[in-house]
Amino acid sequence: MTITVSQINEIKKLLDTGKLTLGATEAIKMLRAKKAAKIWVSKNVRQDLLEDIRHYAGLDNVEVIELPQSNEELGTLCRKPFSVSVISSSK
Repeated sequence: MTITVSQINEIKKLLDTGKLTLGATEAIKMLRAKKAAKIWVSKNVRQDLLEDIRHYAGLDNVEVIELPQSNEELGTLCRKPFSVSVISSSK
């Protein structure tokens, strides 16, 4: 499975508008506060984090998208010089 052009454009648009948050801790905080609209996770996100994210996302019907990119590739996509395993958009 590859990431589609529309998904890349959506991530870049959200990044430019400031509605994109990086990091698993921030994503879980947003999910607990019911402020997350969508979550993207890299293919090599830690399993325990993925389970927590799925759990909290299921409580508020938030879509979780598992990307075929690694955390290094996701960091590059987000224009960051470091690895990013989870990104989230706010409502």
